[in-house]
Amino acid sequence: MSEIIKGRREVAAMQIEQSEHYQAMNTLVKLGVAKKLNDLELYHGRAGSGDSVWKVDSAFDNSGNNTGNRNINKRPAINASSFETAEAFAKSRINNQNNIAEVHRIISTDPDAVILDPGVCATLNSSDKITYRAALMKTIILPLEGSPLSFRDRTIPVPKRKNFLNKYALMFENNIDSIAEKTGLRRALVTHIGSAINTEQLIGLGEIGVLCNAFRKNEATITVSTTEDGGQTVPINLEYLASWFRKNHIVGYRIPTDSATLRKRIDNYLLFDLEKVNTDTEAERKRQIRNKRFGSICIGTTEKMKKDHSKIMEILATNLYISPKEIIELAEQTPGFENVFKEDAGNWEKFTLGEHTETVLQFFDDNYADSIPAAMLPIMRMALLTHDIGKSRAVKLGDKKNQEHYNIADARRFMRMNGVNKDTANLIIAMIGQGKDYVFNYIMYKNQSSAEQLNRFCENTIQSYLGISPTDRESVKGFRNMLKILQTCDSAAYTTMSTTRKANGIRYWNSGGHKGNFNASFEPYHGFTGRRARFKRT
Repeated sequence: MSEIIKGRREVAAMQIEQSEHYQAMNTLVKLGVAKKLNDLELYHGRAGSGDSVWKVDSAFDNSGNNTGNRNINKRPAINASSFETAEAFAKSRINNQNNIAEVHRIISTDPDAVILDPGVCATLNSSDKITYRAALMKTIILPLEGSPLSFRDRTIPVPKRKNFLNKYALMFENNIDSIAEKTGLRRALVTHIGSAINTEQLIGLGEIGVLCNAFRKNEATITVSTTEDGGQTVPINLEYLASWFRKNHIVGYRIPTDSATLRKRIDNYLLFDLEKVNTDTEAERKRQIRNKRFGSICIGTTEKMKKDHSKIMEILATNLYISPKEIIELAEQTPGFENVFKEDAGNWEKFTLGEHTETVLQFFDDNYADSIPAAMLPIMRMALLTHDIGKSRAVKLGDKKNQEHYNIADARRFMRMNGVNKDTANLIIAMIGQGKDYVFNYIMYKNQSSAEQLNRFCENTIQSYLGISPTDRESVKGFRNMLKILQTCDSAAYTTMSTTRKANGIRYWNSGGHKGNFNASFEPYHGFTGRRARFKRT
């Protein structure tokens, strides 16, 4: 069973290892500029209470002291590559009889997670520096992909990047007013775009240490030396930097620190992407839960996929890292659906159906695609792709209040045209129809009646899909998780925690509704990228 419930990284390692970003980061690892976190033997030392269960809480703030590690369970702590250093720190911070010294091994469930070591850059020889710069150039992302524009700016034409750069290929702070006057953009927008371009440029120039230091201090400017003008203030974009870190699986960096507690200089590791790190005990606990909840569903799905003659499902099953844009383009090849995703979705934001659907798929990729078994990805992506597929037709016919009926009818037709097998199609219809309704009522009201309805629906649906009676409780929980993910991704697409790529290729943060009413359904979150949504009361 363990083979069947593996994640996509385990199943399709070659797909990510052959990517340009991975190859570039691998080059940085070979140069010593980056190190795989799980190869570091990283230890977290703290004065604790001896709790039997301890885990990293990724919602904590990344600030508060010179090491930046107060974010881990809000206690004075240190992350070191030596067990002895972590233990010595923990013992030194015990200040009452109820505390004990705790040392926990820190790992990442992401095998590609790396720690930067900016200090190595200065030791590279001239040949390695060329290799280093070339690798960094392959890791960068587009400026407004890494730092999307606000929803209010979605109709403003964005000037070409050359309008923001001076002869040093950067935008200095004292250039901003003249650029604003030349382009007609407000100053804040010029700063946003120019600082994102600056950050991209500085990464390409190899200024990793300077950028990491600014990120740690939460500083939006750095000073660079120029031949003619002396030191110049350069705006940088911390949001772009965070996106670059996340895209390249960078979860922290080494920062030598003078420890007042230990009275010596130590190698401290600042961990800023806490969603990617945890204790090995907690990571194993999560694996066991996933195995129990999805074991039977994965076995059934794997057997049904063998009988499936659907080209689109085959692509979704083999290309586990397919992009949301590619999925939409694939769907548009279906006869009768060539223009459906280009039509108005009927929302006040004026998104097309394709823009909204791509946003939903992107949110799933960013938050859930690595947390469920690879075997379930084709079903989840097909459900996300078709969840609103009849919405535009309902809008055109002036019958938006009955859009669910159009969604079901058009989803069935879409899957029939693509040869999706009957059992899989019925499961997906159940998910995007009654399933979404039941889980929405449960999330919003969470009373005994809604919980019972949801559980009964999940049990009946999985029993029918798997052909097993009675259905085990863990499989019911697994299917319920799938429904919650589906509803979360759909609803989150209307919050300020999601971005939408418009026809001009630029990403924009979403509005959150007329008065932020969609945001109100979610827990406040201020994590690493600010792009995670969790419903309240769940």
